[in-house]
Parts: sequence; structure tokens; C-alpha cells
Amino acid sequence: MRCVAERLVGDVIVLDVARRAVLGEVSTEVTDRVLERVREGRRAFLLDLRSVSSLDSNGLGDLIGAYRAAIKHGGTLKLLHVHDRVSQPLGVMNLAKAFQRFDDEAEALRSFENGN
Repeated sequence: MRCVAERLVGDVIVLDVARRAVLGEVSTEVTDRVLERVREGRRAFLLDLRSVSSLDSNGLGDLIGAYRAAIKHGGTLKLLHVHDRVSQPLGVMNLAKAFQRFDDEAEALRSFENGN
């Protein structure tokens, strides 16, 4: 996957993510971006997956890597606009409960304020 935009909303880093067009290319761009921001002291991440209509094993690995990077450093990573074809692989891998998911950005951002 790749990060097409990044913005800071309050204390939350919102990453707009898109699926890579090149099949078979392994990418850790999302994981790397989360790690960069963690090193800068950021701990709250919201991945907007509206442009990700499906998830292959490379994308799944990048998503898990980003989640682990955030959690390892005391952070939180949540998902926004998750398509069904992205939810399916998460369910198959028993990861559906690991990620809080939202359909509304304002609601997702509020959830960080509430410590959830």
C-alpha cells in the first residue's frame, strides 16, 4: 500500500492510503510512515482506506506492520472507510477485532479524544 496524503488533525495523524498498482511488489510504505511518526513522538493514527478496495497479502502485511509499530510504542491505530473486500482478509486472519473501524471521520477522531 502507499500513503497518498498525510495530515495532522489535533493529535491524530490521518494517512490516506491507496493500494499499489504493481502486483507482486512488496511495500512497507504505511508501516514505514507510522514508524517515522512514532519516532517524532506521535502515537495516534487513523488510516483512511477509502481508496483501498481490496487487500492482498502484501497489503495485509503492511497493515499489520503499521498496527504493530503503533502498539509497540504505546500508540493506537484505527481504520476509516473499510471496504468489505478489505474486511474479509482481516476476518480470515482473526484480526477483525484488533482494528477499530469507522465509517465517519469525525466519529473516528472523537474516539481518540475519549481514549478508546
